Amino acid sequence: MEAARRLDHAGTGLGLAIAREIAQAHIGSLRAGESETGGACFVLRLPLAGPGRRRRAAMDP
Repeated sequence: MEAARRLDHAGTGLGLAIAREIAQAHIGSLRAGESETGGACFVLRLPLAGPGRRRRAAMDP
């Protein structure tokens, strides 16, 4: 993570926070961890949307 920050001087560091908020807004989750092969591993989980779920999600503020 530190190496990425050194390479990208213009970044704000908000990308993961924004991605997590988007995942949560869709009743999902986003986790970051270390990959077994090195580097990062990101896991995005979103529920399957059926007709009833779409209607409810659209009606929620």
